[in-house]
Amino acid sequence: MYAVTPDTILPSCMTLSPKFVELLDNFFQAVDDIVNNDPSASERFREIFAPDGVWKTPTMKFSGHDELANSNETWPYFKLLKFFQHRVLKIFTYDNKGTEMMLLGRIVLDRTDGVHEEFEFSARVEIDDTSIDAPRLKFFQGWSSRV
Repeated sequence: MYAVTPDTILPSCMTLSPKFVELLDNFFQAVDDIVNNDPSASERFREIFAPDGVWKTPTMKFSGHDELANSNETWPYFKLLKFFQHRVLKIFTYDNKGTEMMLLGRIVLDRTDGVHEEFEFSARVEIDDTSIDAPRLKFFQGWSSRV
């Protein structure tokens, strides 16, 4: 399942790099897969983030590949969920390359206590596009009223 879908509203002032869209999809898929019991999901953060990349959640901060790869064990929120799904509804860019973005989206989740929730999230994203092989997330900070 993809987080950035054909229904996602992309910036109208520029064409967003397909590699950036793929990077966002890979990040959200890894996060969703952690909850959905894929033991290798958090290891994918080594490919998604720059070596000094930072992921800030409303309650935790992970810096560098080792912390990111262990986030499935160190962020207690993951243990409260049995299903997690992100959808990006709109992407705003702040530079002419599209490496600085603001995202608006929706989360659907099922908690281990049986509660089903759906709510909005926002995120600030910075992409490092200097890598030879593929762009990487330099910074990702997400906000929501529930996480």
